[in-house]
Amino acid sequence: MRAALEMVALRNSASRLTSCGFGVIELALMNGDNARTIEELERANRAFHHALIAPCGVPRLLASLEFAIDVREGLQCRMAIWHAHSRRTGTNC
Repeated sequence: MRAALEMVALRNSASRLTSCGFGVIELALMNGDNARTIEELERANRAFHHALIAPCGVPRLLASLEFAIDVREGLQCRMAIWHAHSRRTGTNC
């Protein structure tokens, strides 16, 4: 669902991207390349995707995408906690 929403937002953003917007995208890419932790990489990735779609100008679409990203990040966090717990306790399911 996120991919489909991002495509709609990107189609609406493409013609509205400015040189400043491209600068924000470039900065996010550089921050991702220079990330030293997974948290820095996630922040850069989120900034990159936000910079691509923010110009679309459809608040409800942007809010839906932010929600989808938050859900994904929450699931990834819970999975990481579970994996750490599984390694510690020897639980596999």
